[in-house]
Amino acid sequence: MTSRRDVLEGVLGAMALAPAAAGGAPATDAEAGIPAPFDAVPALEDPPERLRGIAGVVFPPAAVPDEGPIPDVHHTHTEAVEVTVPPWAFEAVRWRLDHADPDKIDRWYVEELLVEYAHADEQFRTPDGRDAVDVLLEAVNDG
Repeated sequence: MTSRRDVLEGVLGAMALAPAAAGGAPATDAEAGIPAPFDAVPALEDPPERLRGIAGVVFPPAAVPDEGPIPDVHHTHTEAVEVTVPPWAFEAVRWRLDHADPDKIDRWYVEELLVEYAHADEQFRTPDGRDAVDVLLEAVNDG
C-alpha cells in the first residue's frame, strides 16, 4: 500500500524537475522579498536550490525570489477536524492492527488505516466565505 507520505514525496520530486523541463521559472526581484499574500507562509531562510526549484512550481514565480528566503514548500494550512469513526470502521482497524507487524504500528500508521474507512468531506472556502472551488473554476474558465 502506498502511503500519503510516499505520494507527496513523489509529487514534490516530480515538480522539482518541472522548471528545468520548461526552461526554468521566470526571474523575480530578490530585493522585494516574498510578496503578499505569500509572506504569510513560513519562510525558508536559506533554502537549497532543489527546494527553490520546487517552490517555483508550487507557488507563482513572483512569490519565489531568485535569492534569499522563499515560502516553505512543505507548509500547509491545516484545520483541526474531528471525525467520528463509526463502530464498524473502528473494529475493522482494530482487527487489521491485530494482524499488522508490531514494528510498523505507530500513530501515523493507525491514522492511515482510519482514513481508509472514515474521512472528512472538505468544503473549501475563500477568506470572504465563497466556495473556493467555484471561484477558481470561474477564474480558469473566464481567463
